[in-house]
Amino acid sequence: MSRVGLVLHQERKEAVQAAKKALRWLARHGHDARLLSEDKRLTGLDVRGAGEARFGQGLDLVVSLGGDGTMLRTVRIVAEHDVPILGVNLGQLGYLTEIDPPELDAAFERFFAGKHRIEERMLLAITSHEDSWIALNEAVLERPIAGHTVQIGVELDGDFFTTYAADGLIA
Repeated sequence: MSRVGLVLHQERKEAVQAAKKALRWLARHGHDARLLSEDKRLTGLDVRGAGEARFGQGLDLVVSLGGDGTMLRTVRIVAEHDVPILGVNLGQLGYLTEIDPPELDAAFERFFAGKHRIEERMLLAITSHEDSWIALNEAVLERPIAGHTVQIGVELDGDFFTTYAADGLIA
């Protein structure tokens, strides 16, 4: 039995329909599923929920049902747990997602049979004076006030690299 988490685009009915289909498939094949508590409350789906802080713990797979924004939300929530994410495109562009909804059953079959490929993506840990966050693939840092530059210190894998004085930086 595997444990699978689902993260839904909260404003798309298609995400709820795709989640229902995924939950049926997972139950039929003996897998345990959970939703974010917030997604569970909004959708009314009858499945175990977990808050963001504990959601990724012990999961074998997370399914992101939405578009690129939902994928970025999913990454932010589970990044520290090193869980593979399967992105299902319910959005407009789908640059970050991998499959379309009709392909979900086949994707599950490949994953649970071990016939899948995991694509490692770069994560950036961004820390400012006010906040810190995780970014997938890229981040844009810019000056808060026109006419001023910012000092941006860069570390690579925890080792100092350089400091930039600039209007901004795309990393």
